[in-house]
Order: sequence, then structure tokens, then C-alpha cells
Amino acid sequence: MKHKLGNIVKKIVFVFLACNAIGIIAQPKKMKSLETYVWGENDPYAIVPEIPEKWKDESAVIILKDIDYYYYKGKGKLNIHIISRNIVKLNDQAAINIYSEFGNLSNYKQLIIRIIKPDGSIKTIDVENEKVKTSEPYRSILRGSTHPFIKTSKLAIPDLEVGDILDYCVYYKEGLTLFGVLEAPSVRDVINEEYPIMDYTLDIHSKKDFYISIKTENGAPEAKDVSSEKGKDRQYSFQIKDVEKIDPILWEYPLMTYPYIKFQVSLEKDKLTKAFTGEEKSEIKHTVNDEEVLKYYRAITVFDHGYKGSDRFLQDKDFSPKQKVEEIYYYMRQYYLNQFMEASIAYNNNLTVDSPFSFYAHPNYITTELKFINYYVSFLREENIPFELIAAIPRSQGKIDDLLFPDDITLLLKIKLDQEEPLYVTQFGNHTNFNYIPYYLEGNEAYSLETGNGHRLETIKKVTVPVSDYNRNNSYQKYEISFLENFQTIQVNRNTAHKGHNKIKEIDDRLNALNFIDEDHSKYGTKRLYDRLKKKKNKNKYEKEFPAFKEKIETKQKEWYEKNLEEELDIEVEGFSFEVTKTGRYNIEDVLSFNEEFTINNDLLKRAGKNYLLEIGRFIGGQIAIDEKDKERIQDIHMPYPRSFANEMIVNIPEDYEVTGYDKLNMKIENETGGFVSEATLEGNTLTIKTHKYYVNNYEPNGNWIKMLQFLEASYQFSQEKILLKKK
Repeated sequence: MKHKLGNIVKKIVFVFLACNAIGIIAQPKKMKSLETYVWGENDPYAIVPEIPEKWKDESAVIILKDIDYYYYKGKGKLNIHIISRNIVKLNDQAAINIYSEFGNLSNYKQLIIRIIKPDGSIKTIDVENEKVKTSEPYRSILRGSTHPFIKTSKLAIPDLEVGDILDYCVYYKEGLTLFGVLEAPSVRDVINEEYPIMDYTLDIHSKKDFYISIKTENGAPEAKDVSSEKGKDRQYSFQIKDVEKIDPILWEYPLMTYPYIKFQVSLEKDKLTKAFTGEEKSEIKHTVNDEEVLKYYRAITVFDHGYKGSDRFLQDKDFSPKQKVEEIYYYMRQYYLNQFMEASIAYNNNLTVDSPFSFYAHPNYITTELKFINYYVSFLREENIPFELIAAIPRSQGKIDDLLFPDDITLLLKIKLDQEEPLYVTQFGNHTNFNYIPYYLEGNEAYSLETGNGHRLETIKKVTVPVSDYNRNNSYQKYEISFLENFQTIQVNRNTAHKGHNKIKEIDDRLNALNFIDEDHSKYGTKRLYDRLKKKKNKNKYEKEFPAFKEKIETKQKEWYEKNLEEELDIEVEGFSFEVTKTGRYNIEDVLSFNEEFTINNDLLKRAGKNYLLEIGRFIGGQIAIDEKDKERIQDIHMPYPRSFANEMIVNIPEDYEVTGYDKLNMKIENETGGFVSEATLEGNTLTIKTHKYYVNNYEPNGNWIKMLQFLEASYQFSQEKILLKKK
């Protein structure tokens, strides 16, 4: 298993690390070597303390988790150095499996590791020579991005044994160009982990002329100012000992339950600063009020662009106001984003001699939320269409009253053509839909901001983001199942259709960046990259290399879909084919649908004399198995969104066989939290099985857990059921 280096919960401008155990020490830029600094003669953990008796039976114990963040201004840069030291006692094989591999090493400036054996001997790992380069070919393109693969490296730690102590330190360094960047990314750290922690420390180092926002919740220690009165340096420290482990549980938000620390460091108090700053640099900011939110968005929104980009598209089109706001959304998605996808792919994969972006006259991209809001609102104002700007935070980040950083906020527009049925708009991506609210915002309280008579935001109030209906977020799968070669092979045809949040969740994986280009160019009259190429050298290179590149992408796409299917049903398949039948990209109510054909050899069919047992329940996919220890629950249930799943299985029974045992497939468990209903009917030699599983809400109080268990256990039981194909 791969060690993830922690479980930090954070939303940041760029990716720090794939870990939360990151930190920094005083003046890291001056240290001679990381090894000497961490393991030198002043190491307070040169002698590792004993594990407390109460934790002797734990799989692992984190002896030390020491995290420091250090921020300083360099030449034209905001420098962020982060180092973290972790000392972990490994008490069983499960812990060894977790910590035996470190991935994504390219994220770090340096990683050092040593193993302290039970006899006190120390083995230092030669990370540079032991790490192995890896990549994830074409995965990002499958998701609609444009980079061909992600190059990284990983490290397997040999000879780990029960009783070993792993002492490792991660060093990360980033320099953010000060042009347009006046704040560091915000950070959140949930203190508890899956293993108990003997000593937890987090320190923030900065200069005294920086602004700092800090908030601790759910019993986390308050920040202590340990700065020296002299000098320009400032340091805040959080310390806590004897931190009990947490057992991960289904459907919980750690920031709603466990102690955590969050903070952000800013250089300046300026309208360009993406941070809520205090009035004075000496002041630590702990809260944000309504007026500060209004003032912040009033300063950065510009709704008087005089945006005319819609004119040429709307010309000679007889659209209603509702049609206008929807059609312009999709037009802007193409004009300001998707028409440049080919150029981005060509640039990242060297498919043209000259820069492919040079073939566009004054290319204008919208890749930020704020720019989208400013442009789209300019259109609304031009058309005199009323709207509200909604500023919401994800439910996983807590309540709106917990707001401390602007980068927690997702902006959306509420279009008020119909007060009873308003429309919602968020920043577009390659496949996003109009009138869509991100699922992670639903049901949370948010701020609503409105303009006055002019173009500036003037008022603010709190509202609740609507929650979608489970019927709107549906997945439907239809199987046609036949038996070939005297039951040696099962032939399967599966049609899948997703809509609502289920569609949005799947669409980036199911459509690669090349699936929609021609369709969009044709619909909106924009030119393909190839049609923009004038020089023969560019055309020749593109004609030669693009088809091979596209074929390689499609091959990788098919391989990934096949692997995804095998993981979903926990089987091995052969003869796999895949076809997208509807993209669902132009209307939130349209489905994303695709067909898959494949064969299964021996995974689901077992011979019993002249008869065969078919594991029919496996076709509804993996269902949630609730352990006994999880049937008693004190936490509330925080699910992603209301949703439903329907399956239809048509089993063609061979002429000389009959089916028995299908009466066990009839179930019906329903209550106010959700349900599972299944029905099996036999007509001639065709067995038809239908199932419907649904979750009514995105949140349930813990008192309703017993009601949810009723249909969760029913659906799991169905997934284990078999039918007998009996020789006549």
C-alpha cells in the first residue's frame, strides 16, 4: 500500500504536497543539509521515547509529528519552505504495508528516511538511488486535461519489520512570483489520524510585517505567540500531546468533527490580495463578518465590461430570455475555453512546429471563476436580467460562519427570470452544464450579494443553497446477459445512463479531450486548429503526428474503461468494447450514456453437477458492507448528495435449463431516509430483475442511521445472492 504522508484537508491555489505532514524549520534556506539539521547533535529525539502502555496494541503509533511552515519575501517572490518530521513505531504488518511505499516524490524538494531497529541500530535509506521513476500515461487527457502524462517517482522501503521505527522528513520549497500573488495558499490540518500521536507540533514562521489569519476548531489548541520581542521574525506555535486515533467512518466530514487548525499568510492589505486581512499586521484575524465579505467582492468584481461577445451569436436568433442565458453559457464555454483545447493539446505534445496559440487572433481565455463571473454578469446586465451573486463554501469545510479565506468560496449566479424557479450558473469547464449547482454546496448556508442601481455590489444577506432531488441524480444500467459455449462464457451488453450529479461525477472520466472537439466546432462555427495552420511545415507535422497521438489516447482510454469496469464488478473481462452514445454536454437534463460489451469466463458462474450457480447480485456493483462496529454511530451522516441508482438485468435462460431461487431477489425496504426495492419476474426463458436504490437527503442526523442500515443491508444482501440454472 502507498503511504499518503497524512490526511490534510485543504483547498489551495496550487498543490503543495500529497500530504499533511509538511512543515518548515527556522531559516531552512541557511541549513547546510537536511540530514544534519534534523538528525544532528541537537536532535531532541536522538533517544526515541517509549510507547505508552495504553497504545502497545495499536497497529502503529506516531511518536512525533512536527510541522513547520516558513514564509519570507525574496527577490520578486513569496518563498514558502515546508519541512515535516514524522517518527512512527510500526507494530504490525498492516502498518508496514501502509508505510512501505512513498509516492509522488516529485512533489518534494527532499525526502530523508531512516529506520531504527529494535536493537537500536540505524539504517539510512538512499532515497535518490532507491526511488523509481513512474508516470500515469494519458490519464489527465482522459479527464479532459491536456498534459499527456504525469511524471513522478516512488520509493519502496525494503526490509521493514514489526517493531521498527520509521523516522522520515519531508522538505518542500516553493517560490511564488509576487506579480499578482500577495498571499500564500491557505492551509488546513486535521490533527487526529488513523494512528495515535504522542507529540504534535505545528509552527508558523513569518516576518512581523505579514498579515496572518488563524482559526482553530473542535478543541484544537489555540495559537501561542512565541515570537522574540526583538527582531523582525514572528512565530506562532500549536502543541498538543496524547492525541487519540480516529477510526475512519463512512460519510463524515473531518472538519465538522475533529480538532483542526487553519491559517493563511498574506503580504499586503490590498484589493488584489485574495485574503481577508486584519486591520493591523500585529493583529491575528480569527473571524470574517458580512461587511468584510461584501467589501471584498465589491472591490474585485467588475460588472461593466460592456461585454459584446454575445452579439454575433445572438444575431438573427429568436431566443426567449431563458433560452438566451442558457445558450450564451454554452457559447462562452466554447469561445473562451474549448476552442483552445486542440492548441493546448498540440502545445503540450509538440504536434506543431510553431506555437499553436499563435494561430489565434488575440486569444482570450476564461479559466478563473472571477473572470467568468465578471463576463457573464456583464451579459446579464446588458440584457437587464436580474441576478444575485452567491458566495458559498463546501459543506465539508463547515458553516459559512466558519469562513476565514476567500479560496474557501465557490461563486455562483442566481438568475431571477422566475422567482419561483431561479436558474443557477457556475464557472464553466469542458463539460459543465447550465443551471447546475455543485453538489458540495447544496444545503449549506451562503452569502447572497446584490447590486444597487449601479454596477457595484451593495447588499449582502444569508441564504440557503437549494438541495437537488434524488430522482434528478440518477444512474440507470441495463444488462443483457446470455450464456455461450455450454456455459463457458457469459456474454454481456450493458447500457449506462447518468444524469444530474451522477453525470457530472462521471463525465470527465468518460469523455476525453478529443471526444467533443469536432461537435463543438460545428455547433458554434469556430475553426479547428488544423484549419488555422497556414505553413506547410505545421500542416505536415500535424498530419503526421496527430492521428498516431489520437489513436494512442483512444487505446489508453479503452484500457482505462476496461479496468474501471473490472474494479466496479470485481471481475475479469475479455472482448471489451465501448461507445459513448450521448455526451449530455448541452443540457443538465440530458443524460451521459454509453454502451459496453464484454465477456466473462469463470468469475460469476460455478458448476454444480449438471447445474450452474450464477452470482446475479454482483451485477449491481459493489454495495456497502457495514461492519458490526460501525452499526452503532454517534456522528451525523454527511453524504455527497441525494441520489438514486436503477438496474435492469435481462437474463436469457438456455432452452434446456430452468431457473430457480429468483424469488429471493424480491425485496422492499423503504423509509424517509431512502430505500432498496428489487423485483424479479420470469416470462418464458427470460428472467428480468429490476432494482432501485435511493438516498433521499444529503444529510441525516445520527438518529436516522438505524433507518439507513435497513436498506443498506438489504442492498448488500442482494449483491450476494445467486440463482440456480437447473438442467431440465
